[in-house]
Amino acid sequence: MTKKKKKKDVKKVEVKETKKLSKRTKICILIGCILVVLLIGFLIYYKVTSKFRYESFVKKIETNYGDKYEIKAPDVCYGNKIKCHNIKPKIKGKVDINKLGDNKIEFEYKYKKNKLVLKQTVKVKDLKEPEIVLNDEEVLVCPNGKILKLNLSVNDNLDGDITDKIQTTLNEKELVIEAEDGAGNKAQRKIEVEPKDDAKPIITINGKTTMSVIKGIEYNDQGANVTDNCDDNIQITTTGSVDVNTVGTYKITYSATDTAGNSNSATRTVSVKEREVGNKVVYLTFDDGPGAYTQKLLDILDKYNVKVTFFVTNQFPKYQNMIGEEARRGHTVAVHTLTHRWNVYESVDAYLADFEAMNDIIEQQTGSRTKLFRFPGGSSNRIYCGHNKTSVPDIINAMNEKGNVYFDWNLSSGDAGGTVSTDQVVKNVTSKMKNNSVVLQHDIKGFSVNAVEKIIQYGLNNGFTFKALDENSPTAHHGVYICK
Repeated sequence: MTKKKKKKDVKKVEVKETKKLSKRTKICILIGCILVVLLIGFLIYYKVTSKFRYESFVKKIETNYGDKYEIKAPDVCYGNKIKCHNIKPKIKGKVDINKLGDNKIEFEYKYKKNKLVLKQTVKVKDLKEPEIVLNDEEVLVCPNGKILKLNLSVNDNLDGDITDKIQTTLNEKELVIEAEDGAGNKAQRKIEVEPKDDAKPIITINGKTTMSVIKGIEYNDQGANVTDNCDDNIQITTTGSVDVNTVGTYKITYSATDTAGNSNSATRTVSVKEREVGNKVVYLTFDDGPGAYTQKLLDILDKYNVKVTFFVTNQFPKYQNMIGEEARRGHTVAVHTLTHRWNVYESVDAYLADFEAMNDIIEQQTGSRTKLFRFPGGSSNRIYCGHNKTSVPDIINAMNEKGNVYFDWNLSSGDAGGTVSTDQVVKNVTSKMKNNSVVLQHDIKGFSVNAVEKIIQYGLNNGFTFKALDENSPTAHHGVYICK
């Protein structure tokens, strides 16, 4: 009994010793547990914190027109701060560097089921400043900054040649040249210069430098113009005068000085002469009036004591009183028609009736009738053919029987439709003026009336005498056109 019991007790002790863990074992188990917890935590952290990662991304980029451009994708990875997988993107879109405007680019990144799209706008702009090229080293500048010589060219990559857009500024001895293109890009160049102005003003006399006028006729000086290499606004000083009532030679001097002190002058010589009465006669005639410009014409004629002939109408009844004024001032008044309508050529009777009706008005205004007349369109007109093919020849015969005299012309001013220029009217008349010239003008044309004074001045200064027509004056007939 004793042995069995003892063995049983020993066995119990051994079991108890097996179940008891050592301190080391306990520590190891604890560490293992911690590691498992950490691993599980890391896996959770990795899963939760994993995402697409990139340091920076510029959504809008500008590049210069025409420059080579390389699309650069941002570096992107998927993961967390501990571990991140680099991803190669798929790029959509392109950049056209030869066209201004926005270009849309997309960078697409994929990692397993995850997707990221980054969008970028590349704006093609004109970012390049113009290029200023000096083609000649010699640069001449006035003290006030005006450029006398500057041979350069300015080219822009987009606008081309913009040389005409330069701006210059003179800062003592430094010339600053600036140019700006259409996109606002500015270029600047500085050049050392020696500003100077040693040139005299240039004086140009208007008209002739040597001329003559008839004694007693008003002299209107035409003056002179001045130009200067540096100064734009120089005043001319005029000295001297002309006494038109005293025969002699007179000097008119024009002087000018620029801001640098350079002076110059020019002189006109005017000779006042006695009027030479020659055998060259000119007959100025005016059709279609009286009208709005007749009063002005009469005043010009009075100024030079010149007598002319008016072939009048009643187209403008409110000026009818001017017919009497023409006669009172010593001019010849003749018939041109009552209304200046072409139906006067319907028949001989129609023309005669029109002539007498206009003569009635002339008699009311002047106290007498006239025997002088001018056909509308002249005796050689073809317009009458559409009315009565035999009217003009028959009218001439009928008017001759009554002692009436018709006048055409042999020098046209061109104011009936060929020109509307005062200067051209003057040229047309003076260039062809000769003895017994019968000149055609119209006093209802303002530009033609404005030419009369210069025509008279030319005639008087060249030995012509102006007279009014009478029954014995040259008729300057054209020759009647015979209708077929």
